[in-house]
Amino acid sequence: MVAILDRTGKKYGYWTAISFYDRDKSRTRWLCRCVCGAEKPVITNTLVNGSSISCGCMGFKIRSKKMTKHGMAKTTTYKSWHSMHQRCQGKGGHEAYLRNGITVCERWHSFENFVEDMGVRPVFMTLDRIDGTKGYYKENCRWATHKQQMNNRNVNVIVEPFGEKMTIAEAADKYYMGISCLRHRLNKGMSINEALTKPVANNRKKV
Repeated sequence: MVAILDRTGKKYGYWTAISFYDRDKSRTRWLCRCVCGAEKPVITNTLVNGSSISCGCMGFKIRSKKMTKHGMAKTTTYKSWHSMHQRCQGKGGHEAYLRNGITVCERWHSFENFVEDMGVRPVFMTLDRIDGTKGYYKENCRWATHKQQMNNRNVNVIVEPFGEKMTIAEAADKYYMGISCLRHRLNKGMSINEALTKPVANNRKKV
């Protein structure tokens, strides 16, 4: 087993490493304290490469206040940027982001840089990570429709109707069936081909 480099007391941006936290096959984590006093385990690589420099508090409020001068504080683009940071701080019921080490790249701590890389948020679209196991940075993000985001979820089941691989949502859309009906049929044990081709019963009472 490779020895773990002692980082106790070392500073990484606004973080100070307190003690070793845990290790698995692919990563190690150190319990760190932010300059604001918040503590949480942080993936070692994100400390070393600078993608995590604080819990998100430092500079964030200042930059947020600064953005109001640009007239974009109430836009959907700003809302997406702000929500992205909130999620990566584990706020609003998003503790899983902290557990999984999902962070915002240092460049996107600046709203101006975010807009430069992503452009203005299109109507009916929201910010989506292409690879849900990775963080927020230009190459891993896109503006996506709700349907695209649903198809991109890790929990979305892949099926192969008539030999063509696709998600359940895509199958329901292609074969003009409600996704709830399709899921119900599959949960009852139907094959994907049977579930898509069996006529949908009309339960309305005849007058």
